[in-house]
Amino acid sequence: MKKVIVCIDIGGSSMKTGVCDLKGKLEGQEILPVGQHFSSLMETVEVCLEKARMFGDVIGIAVSAPGAVDAETGVIGGMSAVPCIHGPSWTEELEKRFSLPASIENDANCAAMAEVVFGNGKGCRDLAFVVCGTGIGGAVVVDGKICRGKHLYGGEFGCMVMRDEEGAFSTFSLQASTMSLVRRVKKVCPDREWDGRKIFDEAERGNAVCVEAIDQFYSRLAEGIYNIQHVYDPERILLGGGISSREDFAEQIIKRLKQIVKMTEETAGTKVVLPDVQVCSYRKDANLVGVAAVFMQKYPETAGR
Repeated sequence: MKKVIVCIDIGGSSMKTGVCDLKGKLEGQEILPVGQHFSSLMETVEVCLEKARMFGDVIGIAVSAPGAVDAETGVIGGMSAVPCIHGPSWTEELEKRFSLPASIENDANCAAMAEVVFGNGKGCRDLAFVVCGTGIGGAVVVDGKICRGKHLYGGEFGCMVMRDEEGAFSTFSLQASTMSLVRRVKKVCPDREWDGRKIFDEAERGNAVCVEAIDQFYSRLAEGIYNIQHVYDPERILLGGGISSREDFAEQIIKRLKQIVKMTEETAGTKVVLPDVQVCSYRKDANLVGVAAVFMQKYPETAGR
């Protein structure tokens, strides 16, 4: 019988669950409501565990969660839309209740590990992972392992300082997230409802405001990626988030990175690095697959590795 891991991905409004084998194959996915009490979450895990036994020999439970997750203690710090997840040690509670090894990791770190073990980061030891959504998140992988940092802020690229079009202090998240794109268009056209899809559709129809906003979005994103490259110098930078599914997404970023490299070399008179940029191979199931990869790294003997 094949070995499988129960995978739980906790979000603000729902919880994704599934069963993953040691090759990264995901089965039995479900989307469930998030309970507002820790005890109800444990009951949901118990139901998932029973269902998982239909797919193979369950060797452990792996959890992906938002926020400042301490993978060593199993505690989720800070605050979130689901207050009950903060405080208890998830790993201690799961291991005590179900007599199985357990792991927990930040959701962005899980998505990164899906790529490291099974996806477009396979074979690379040093990577940066940039998630572009309502904000900018990410992860840093050093020698094949997540680098969390002293304060669990490793990969929080969205906090990097940038300046806006007027020269005022801002952040990478405010300047290069998909919401920054929406804000730029709304500033000029406040009487219409906008989202990312509408903006790209309008740009294809020749809307000059949308075309300019998209150009600024790609340019600021490329600037942040260039800076990440020269702080850490990873082998590859992988891009995730819903917008990364656009066919020309990586192409647009690389185009602007080449422009930045050219201008930097001409101005500074020194050679710099053109980042190796690729999009992630995993999309909506990245956290579920990634948390299984995290578990296998934490318990190699249990996973038979």
